[in-house]
This record gives sequence, structure tokens and C-alpha cells, in this order.
Amino acid sequence: MGGISLELDKKATIDSYLLYISLQLANERKYAKYENVVSDRILIDLLSYIRVNNDKSISTYLEHLLKEIIEIEKKYYDIFIYLPIEFEPVADGIRETNIAYQNIVNLELLNIYKELGIQYYEIRGSRKDRLMKMNNLTHIAAIRS
Repeated sequence: MGGISLELDKKATIDSYLLYISLQLANERKYAKYENVVSDRILIDLLSYIRVNNDKSISTYLEHLLKEIIEIEKKYYDIFIYLPIEFEPVADGIRETNIAYQNIVNLELLNIYKELGIQYYEIRGSRKDRLMKMNNLTHIAAIRS
């Protein structure tokens, strides 16, 4: 997808947002055949960045489109897990490393969960603790399904 950046920070463009949506939906379709799939990102993350960035050149229709897609996504995910910021951001070329900015995005993410009526599990602790808790939680969810 030639030269378009996947940055979601303040430098994000409409093209990077659309590429992110396209890649996310393609991955969801690709892995839909499996019974259990774990995704570290869904479109709620993107919506929180778009709202925080508040770029006036981005049409409000994109936010409306994302909310509709998220409503569909909610039907396909068994559980939502929220991992609060407890570590320094990793410079991965996608997320902003400014902790103040990340905290604002994080608060918006929680607002979106509430706004869209999404129940979630909050998991805290070391990276190892989080992984263990997620494994336990997803195992329980798989048994209930």
C-alpha cells in the first residue's frame, strides 16, 4: 500500500486511517475461520485516536462509519480486554510515545467503551502477569462459548 504510514498520532492522515481500517477488516476476515482469535487492536483504538487528534480535515462521516463498523465487530468478539497504561510507550512507529498524549487517548478509549455499551475486563500487572490473566480469562470465555 505504497508509502502510506500507519501512524495514528497527530501526524495521521485520512489515508493512514483508511489503510488502518482496510488492514484491520482484512485481518478480521482472514482469521474469521478460526474458533479462537486474539487481536491486540480493533477499530475502537482508531476511533479514540481520531477523536483525540481532532483534525478538522477529517470528515465526521469517518467517525460515523467507524462506529457502525464497531457495532458489527461487537457481535464477533466474545470478550474485550482493556490494558491500562502501566509501562513506558514503545517506539513502534505507529503510536505516539508522548505519555501525556497516550493518557488522553486512553481516556477517550474508555469513553468509547462506555458510549457504545461495551463490557470489558481490565487487566493490570507486569507483562507476564497480564499474559497469565489473559490466558485464564480467554480460557474461561472459550469454555462458556
